Amino acid sequence: MSLTALRLLGNSCNVRNTGMSRLRQANRRTTIGGHVRSQGGLAAVIRESWGGLTPSERRVACALLDAYPIAGLETLQYLAARASVSAPTVLRFVSKLGFDGYPEFQAEVREDIQRRLTSGVDQFREALTVARTGGLGDHLSAFHEGLDRSFSMMSAADVEEIAKKLANPRFRVLCAGGRFSHILAQHLHAHLNLLRPGCRQAGVQVASIIDDLVDVDRRTVIAAFDYRRYDIPTIEFCEQAALRKAHIVLFTDQWLSPAAHVAEHIVTSRVDGVSPFDSLVPALAAVETLVVRVAQHVDKRAFDRLADLEHLREPCTWDAAKAAPV
Repeated sequence: MSLTALRLLGNSCNVRNTGMSRLRQANRRTTIGGHVRSQGGLAAVIRESWGGLTPSERRVACALLDAYPIAGLETLQYLAARASVSAPTVLRFVSKLGFDGYPEFQAEVREDIQRRLTSGVDQFREALTVARTGGLGDHLSAFHEGLDRSFSMMSAADVEEIAKKLANPRFRVLCAGGRFSHILAQHLHAHLNLLRPGCRQAGVQVASIIDDLVDVDRRTVIAAFDYRRYDIPTIEFCEQAALRKAHIVLFTDQWLSPAAHVAEHIVTSRVDGVSPFDSLVPALAAVETLVVRVAQHVDKRAFDRLADLEHLREPCTWDAAKAAPV
């Protein structure tokens, strides 16, 4: 079984510190057009069903996740051969996932890929059509739904484990993100820098983010942000950092960045909504929540650091008491 499958299945395969295993109990299923779907995607459906699978069926699950989505698009016979099981075993596996047969399972794989790789132009066009008939209340409801779904996929235990790593002064922290997600990396870095030393934000340009690898080692925690239409430099940065034994905390969407296979912890957030672009509101809320937990784990030196920063910032901070009268 490859690292990819182990990372995605987490404790179900007796692997520690994956984070994904701790999300499985929160993924809810819905039935649309006869298809059984999880809000976390097909991988989440497999995680939910893991406990009820036989050893042979688990081999199918691992073979599928190891080469997803390609393996899911192969014929029944090819997937059976990939997993070294019989075709009837594959059929029993997809049945336990809630599908009526292999064609319906493959239809869901294709739709899962489509949701993950939706064209920005198509998304823009569809969202504008919806927005014409909606009001502010619809936007608020969409944000509420995104937040509710995102937090339902989070585990308090996993958040605490991530917070402890980010608060530990023995680790350096490097925050990285892509074209839009670097905003989240900057937000996390700005708050961590208030609480502890040894935090940096990686560059956004390809050359600068690669250069940031030079000091990465087993004492480094990478907080990486990567969402749909995933950023190749961010993915490669995570892969190279993992080779240098860094601890990868990945913030991504419900379909999972390709960097997921090297992450020790994964924090998923919904990105879909009424906006013509992906929404980062749930992801920002996840970052804010994590900052609150990090603040609970830093030592008393954080107070001295905050006091020192406030003193340094005094000349640049507006003070009503010192302001000239109008």
